[in-house]
Amino acid sequence: MKVTTRREAISRMVLGGITMAGSAIALSSAKPLAALSQLSGGPLAIPRQPMRLSRVLTRDLRGTAKLRVLRDWQVEFAEQEFGISITGAQISARVEAPSTLAQLAELEQKRDTSGMFPLVLSETGLIVASGSSIRDVDLNEAVLRAQSMIANQPIPEDEKAQHRLFLAQLQRSGASLLDQMPPDLFFPGGDPVRSTRSIDLPGGLGGEFEMIYEAFAHPGAPWLHRAIREVVTRIGADERRSIEEWSLEALGEKSR
Repeated sequence: MKVTTRREAISRMVLGGITMAGSAIALSSAKPLAALSQLSGGPLAIPRQPMRLSRVLTRDLRGTAKLRVLRDWQVEFAEQEFGISITGAQISARVEAPSTLAQLAELEQKRDTSGMFPLVLSETGLIVASGSSIRDVDLNEAVLRAQSMIANQPIPEDEKAQHRLFLAQLQRSGASLLDQMPPDLFFPGGDPVRSTRSIDLPGGLGGEFEMIYEAFAHPGAPWLHRAIREVVTRIGADERRSIEEWSLEALGEKSR
């Protein structure tokens, strides 16, 4: 039996990921990165010291309440034969939530997300182990999930209760749009992305998902400085937002 080496495994992951996700990854992200690599006369430059990757996720709850989850990871970049690898471990987590959600907040704060690493990036800086989180197809899938959940729920007679129910169902579907990292998160290269999908609801109500994503590289370097991804779910005049903010700084430089 042939033993697969670590290098061969990473190589297969990269090449396989590019093959499977090639049509899904936004070309607006890939082309500028490839051009940047060619202009520099070699592979993408990477941070040479440990970095702090931060994510702040803020979600609207009922009324004016909000849920805020803050996480930091220590990450290190390394060049591989067929791309870039990123290893990392969670170093802090904090959850801010209404007192009614204190138990859930405590559980979330204790959750270790270090299992998301290692990551493998292509030579152009795209995460190849996951598909694009800003594709139109993801919005379509979220709409289908919302339709399925709504179809399986009793429809309240009261119109306000109807609005709350549908908004909650849509928000649960829309939240899944933030489950994966954007493919060009670590090496931003595309234009801002804005996508909208509508959904027809019982009782003549109209629903909608909207996703907005924009990322910025460090001045003078190709890697991430700051990225913002926002998902808005709407039912009539009611809307709720989930906002995800990423940043990458040298370890010890960021405080909040």
